[in-house]
Amino acid sequence: MLLALCQVWLFSPVSLFGFATPLVYVYILLMIPHRASPLTTLLYGFFCGMLVDILGNSPGLHTAALTATAFLRNYIAVLFVSDDIELKHLRPGLRLMGGRFYLFLFLLSGLHTLLVFLLDAWSLFDPLHFVTRTVSSWVATYIFLLLLHLLFGGQKANHRH
Repeated sequence: MLLALCQVWLFSPVSLFGFATPLVYVYILLMIPHRASPLTTLLYGFFCGMLVDILGNSPGLHTAALTATAFLRNYIAVLFVSDDIELKHLRPGLRLMGGRFYLFLFLLSGLHTLLVFLLDAWSLFDPLHFVTRTVSSWVATYIFLLLLHLLFGGQKANHRH
């Protein structure tokens, strides 16, 4: 909930360099341990996205984008982790993935940013503006997610055997 509030009241009104809007609420997907069921991950994505939409008065844009990103999260994460047992007990992070986490975070944030701006545009009326806005927001999102992860993330989830 805090991520959704921060997104709507702090980050959405911000337009870095006239184009970039960091989408920090996608961090919710990094907080979910891999052992969570796919349905749980989808529900987190759906409800967090819906909260951003309700508070930000947007018509389902963030709900659709975050739910789709949540659906693809584990498929992307599996590409970066070799040990299936560790994967089930940890959240995605540097401790689990090592340096590959940076690429995972880059792909996840890029996918989500692309989905948000594709859904927002509905057409490529001004392709240069679309690309500039998407790429700059992707980079801003990546940097903010990395900072959030370095400050608050990377902790081991509770084990349940």
